[in-house]
Amino acid sequence: MLTEYIVRVMSKAIYERLEDSTYWGEIPLCPGTNACKPTLLECQEELRSVLEDWILLSLQDGDELPVIDSIDLNREGRNTSQGFFSIPLYVCQGVTLYYLLAKGEFGRYLACLRR
Repeated sequence: MLTEYIVRVMSKAIYERLEDSTYWGEIPLCPGTNACKPTLLECQEELRSVLEDWILLSLQDGDELPVIDSIDLNREGRNTSQGFFSIPLYVCQGVTLYYLLAKGEFGRYLACLRR
């Protein structure tokens, strides 16, 4: 689900070629997600990286994420007050695999998978 969410959000990105021949990209649904790079491909890659960070920070801060094509990452319970949260990653035969992020040393988040 997370990968599909990212793919669908990225499909809503807007790109523009600037006067200096660089590319500017942004995702209006996700405030603050933008990138500027020399080529369109580099801009797309950077924007995806920015989006991934934006999603993780939004989840960490308890911010509401936009629902994209009926994919709602806000439905799953998460417990940021105790330093962790989980988001659904994949569903197969009724079993959901979650991406669990827990606050580790120095405030960094460590990722693991759980059922």
